[in-house]
Amino acid sequence: MYKKIFTIAMLTSLFLTSCKDTPKEVTKEVTKDVTKEVTKEVTKEVTKEVKTATVVTTADEIVTSSSTAKDGKKLELSFNNTTNVVTAVFNGETFEMALDKTMASGSNYKNDHYQYTNWHGKTTLTKDGKVVFEAGEEVMPGKK
Repeated sequence: MYKKIFTIAMLTSLFLTSCKDTPKEVTKEVTKDVTKEVTKEVTKEVTKEVKTATVVTTADEIVTSSSTAKDGKKLELSFNNTTNVVTAVFNGETFEMALDKTMASGSNYKNDHYQYTNWHGKTTLTKDGKVVFEAGEEVMPGKK
């Protein structure tokens, strides 16, 4: 018991006396100089790494599809599954839409004006909230 109290008292006094003699300004200046040197060295190493970097390109996974409505209108789609973007051609107009992940099933793409939805075999394209294209009939899984 006496040894534990004596050890704690010695460590406490050593800690308190050692902290008083360290000047704070010197520590900051040394840290700044070391930081500058380390930054220069890291910059050199990063520059070396960038010069030897290899660019790897991957081919995009493209899937094309087309649908025809009862009135004869045709919607052609090109899905880029790598970038999650679909390019659509409808009534002579070509536009792109990004994947919208708010649906649990089916596919849903949209941009500022258009929204494409395909769910259970029914394809719908809306422009500014109005349906401009519909094709197919909704078929629930397991029912024929």
